[in-house]
Amino acid sequence: MYKNIFTLMIIFVLYSCSTVNKHIKRAERYTSALKIDKAINEYKKALEINKDNYKANAALGVMLCDYMNLYEDALPYLENAYYHSPKDTSADIVYALAKSYQYHGQFEKAIEMLNNLNDVIATEENDKEFQMDLKKRKQDCNYAIQHQNKSNKNIKVINLGKTVNTSAPEYVPTYLDNELYFTSKRKDSNKEKFSEWDGKYFEAMYTAKMKNGSPEKIDYLYIPKNNKKMKPNDNRSIISVSGNKKYLFIFENTKITQVSIDSINTQKNRHLSNTINFSYYQSHAFLTKDEKTLYFTSDSESGIGGLDIYVSRKNSDGTWSAPENVGSPINTEYDEDAPFLSEDEKTLYFASTGHPGFGNYDIYKSEWVGTHWSEPVNLGPPINSYGHDIYYIEEDAQKNVFFSSYRKGGYGDMDIYKILYMDKFKDMPLSNIKIGEIAVQKNNDTTYHLWAQIPSLFDIYYPQWKYKNQQSETNETAIVIPISKQEKIIYEAILLCDTCLNPIKIQLEKTIENTLPAIVSNTTSLPKTDINTLPEGEIPASVLASIGFDTSAVYFDFDKTNIKEEEISKLNKNIDLLNQYHLSIKIEAYSDMYGHTLKHRQISKDRAKQVYMHVIKNGLNKKQIIEYKGKGSVAYCNERDLKKCPDKIHARHRYAKIRVFKVK
Repeated sequence: MYKNIFTLMIIFVLYSCSTVNKHIKRAERYTSALKIDKAINEYKKALEINKDNYKANAALGVMLCDYMNLYEDALPYLENAYYHSPKDTSADIVYALAKSYQYHGQFEKAIEMLNNLNDVIATEENDKEFQMDLKKRKQDCNYAIQHQNKSNKNIKVINLGKTVNTSAPEYVPTYLDNELYFTSKRKDSNKEKFSEWDGKYFEAMYTAKMKNGSPEKIDYLYIPKNNKKMKPNDNRSIISVSGNKKYLFIFENTKITQVSIDSINTQKNRHLSNTINFSYYQSHAFLTKDEKTLYFTSDSESGIGGLDIYVSRKNSDGTWSAPENVGSPINTEYDEDAPFLSEDEKTLYFASTGHPGFGNYDIYKSEWVGTHWSEPVNLGPPINSYGHDIYYIEEDAQKNVFFSSYRKGGYGDMDIYKILYMDKFKDMPLSNIKIGEIAVQKNNDTTYHLWAQIPSLFDIYYPQWKYKNQQSETNETAIVIPISKQEKIIYEAILLCDTCLNPIKIQLEKTIENTLPAIVSNTTSLPKTDINTLPEGEIPASVLASIGFDTSAVYFDFDKTNIKEEEISKLNKNIDLLNQYHLSIKIEAYSDMYGHTLKHRQISKDRAKQVYMHVIKNGLNKKQIIEYKGKGSVAYCNERDLKKCPDKIHARHRYAKIRVFKVK
């Protein structure tokens, strides 16, 4: 019997190995035929049978990383292959793994893998490029380590969402008359095939109507628009709109073409002259407002290296002058792409793999200083990531800013993002949407502490309090209101959530009336209310104050549960009053937001218990305590960055309060 079972196991293993090898061989044949989707499917089938198969993991990981630039998808396969590899791991796997680790921000691991390739030599025609890439990736990893915590808090980057973005690449955004033009490699027709260039569908152009800054219906862009004829297996990509908004530039068959916006319904796009399309590959262009200067990119053997940015000027006869390489400090021996000029044409934005950066393409800006362009400045995070960041454009005084990025958290490939420079929205009109409320805590007879309670999903920018002809630009403030006076408080702020494409400006109002009667002298006391005449239930703070009960909270130090010395006399005085008037209490304690929710609950419960034990020890009958409870924490700051909140705000939420009741 055991012999039969053992024999069956051997047969099963042999069959599994045979089936796995069949899928791998099919995948290899599909790869040779450039049928990438079918090759990927076969490798995945092999891994369904044996998830640790070295050959399938290695081939699929390298294909996704090096051929399709899908570093996020590639990483698990590459790691599996590396850990199950023979003694001498293929340099292709190590190289792909280094790139994937870099994309994921795991720079120490990336550097370790890159160092493992120090003695590797590529084929003769590719070795120079390979060695340059190794050197630059190490530099980028070290640059990212040094700058990874230097994100600009005044800038928000928001994915445009699934209306525009798909699992396919979306890129090259262009904005014109509340309409977004862009390029995608999504499938448009059953006739469409995968491109041999990168294993994805071919490029096509689209438009999205924008309403209040958000995309709506997507349409395929035909050129001319009246000719509803698709070209399913040709590459046609948006490039840019000219500075004066009169011309649309389109990439087609490795060349730059142009069409007038006014005649886009009836006219085809036309190739620019060979003076501009002078090499085998021109990819991007930007025309100035006066139509006299054209910045464009070309991969020319006469360039500094890779893609370079060139400039050509229009002659008096309307022809273009011979292109000039813009040279240093813009161009490097690596790639520069996607030039774009600001509205005043004094700032050049472009993408580069050659300047100091976070890895792959980063976006840079350079200022025109009279006779030349200044040293480029990396735009930094959150605009630049560890993936590809490219195709920056801006309109409407930097209120409509877009770019393309392949970064973690997207829809699977290159996506289009919106950049919000929050300072550009300071003067935006008020929204009629009410979000949050003004919270008030009375510290003494005349001083009130105010803060805005805003849902934690919003980031708060430029908060401002307005009262008594005064202004305070913080998220919390203090105000003095004389007894028997009232004050109208106004709070304004700009709010933005992680998925909001547009900020909103809110205004909250609250009128505070200080109704506490003034104490004229030491011999004059507040008029007492006869407790016996009150109905059963919770006793108002004003009534408690009239009998001398201190209604202020019992505060605790950070991460502590013991009652502070300065709180004891107040508690003991209150105990005497509770006994005198035969009153009962509920004790409720709270925590600040530091740490896990479970910690908030525990520490607040411990604080409530400490107050409970103190009042029992000092003369209050257990029967007078209705309950004591830890309430955890209440959201009062953006939980993703608690350090933004001053400590006095945190301290205000480390407390226990005593609610007083009249019961039978």
